[in-house]
Amino acid sequence: MTNQKEQDMAEKAKHQQGQAPIDRLRNYQVEVIRTLAIARRRLCADGQTPDKFVSDWQQYLVENLQDGDVPLRYRKWRLHKYPLPWQERAVDFIVGKDATTLFLTGCIGSKKTSFACAILLAWRASGMWLQPDGGHLVSFFVPAYEAARTYRDVSNPHWEIEQWERAAFLVLDDLGANRFTPHLTEQLLLLIQRRYDNCLKTIITSNLSLDEIKRDIDERASSRLAEGMCLDTGLVDARKEKDDAADPNN
Repeated sequence: MTNQKEQDMAEKAKHQQGQAPIDRLRNYQVEVIRTLAIARRRLCADGQTPDKFVSDWQQYLVENLQDGDVPLRYRKWRLHKYPLPWQERAVDFIVGKDATTLFLTGCIGSKKTSFACAILLAWRASGMWLQPDGGHLVSFFVPAYEAARTYRDVSNPHWEIEQWERAAFLVLDDLGANRFTPHLTEQLLLLIQRRYDNCLKTIITSNLSLDEIKRDIDERASSRLAEGMCLDTGLVDARKEKDDAADPNN
């Protein structure tokens, strides 16, 4: 029995390796929906075929995709618009149980923020926020400067901060882009630390490299980010490149 199980797992892994990242994510979404349906004891309960049930839930996920916290400019971005190695890394992060931190580093305009938003929206589209009891997991997109403003506001009851600490999925955008006081920097690092300790999925984007974070912000934070998944989005400013291409003088 054990040998058969190992063979089945090996065959499944081999099959997944040959799949495109988007197909792998789509298949994972179907597994999530089927598991949810079984947990709720609703699969085929109303005469629907399993495929029809899954199709209806996929439509439900599209219609109820929460994107209000994602900046309007980035809501249209989807994983298939990025290079294949990026897609692979994103899907590994979304479906991997051991992958809890993804650090995106690169120069200004290298699509870090849009890619982070695309991953967040893909996670939401996967249905992983749905719970068998009818509840749902929360996720947030939070610019680092916005987080600092919240920490700075002493009149704020800080319920937002508690949500960020406990959210199933969090994007903390542009760490290190602004100069904060030592106290605000400490609070941001504490947010990262608590999410790290509780194995909650966190994407952090920064113009700084891990070495620069170690030197300029905090050595421990750099070490924790290095332990997770890292992706360098490059040294090309796509916005500037686009403007140069449109310049008739070039």
